[in-house]
Amino acid sequence: MRSFARRRAVLIGILALSALISLGGLGLWAAYMPADYPGASRSASDTRIRYLPSLVLRRTSSYRTGDPFPDVYNWYSRRFSLGPESHAQGSCILMGRSFTTLWVIKEQITVTVCATPNGQMMFVDRSSVWNYTRR
Repeated sequence: MRSFARRRAVLIGILALSALISLGGLGLWAAYMPADYPGASRSASDTRIRYLPSLVLRRTSSYRTGDPFPDVYNWYSRRFSLGPESHAQGSCILMGRSFTTLWVIKEQITVTVCATPNGQMMFVDRSSVWNYTRR
């Protein structure tokens, strides 16, 4: 009887760990996919992960849309609480924000929106850093 209880405890532990890993993956997707502007076509995208000395997840993407410049600017500004542009030059606006999630994950997002003759170009850079090594 004790053997059955032990197997059941191990099975419950494995299921709980699987659920935790799945939720973590879903959380990462939820954190990084919202940078895709609705209806925009992705020109390029790259995701890099570094494990040492800190866990770093960085996603860089560029998009193109025919939507008006103010619509694109306002969508990114509201979506990521970027506030007013931190630097405007010519036909491009750079917005950025740094914040901490779950008390230990430092996150940074920058969005550059540029007006071009063929529509708007958006350049999005997001990174999350968890410094799990103690110095």
